[in-house]
Amino acid sequence: MTTIIDGDVTKETIEFPNEKVAADDIQVWLSDAVRDNMPVDPGSVFAAKVENDKGAEVYRASLEFRARRSAGASSRR
Repeated sequence: MTTIIDGDVTKETIEFPNEKVAADDIQVWLSDAVRDNMPVDPGSVFAAKVENDKGAEVYRASLEFRARRSAGASSRR
């Protein structure tokens, strides 16, 4: 499994029982990654992919967060 948060790439060896479980795990990881790494203006990109034991990609997913402040908007968080 390869994960990417704003260009930071992490590779892990994880054995999944099947492709559905791998896809489900990536979807959970994406939502957790967004929550744990709050996107900042103008945005962030979160992506992940799973390859089988032969190196062939079996699933890929990504989320792109884009934000824009309106003119005159407060920058307080």
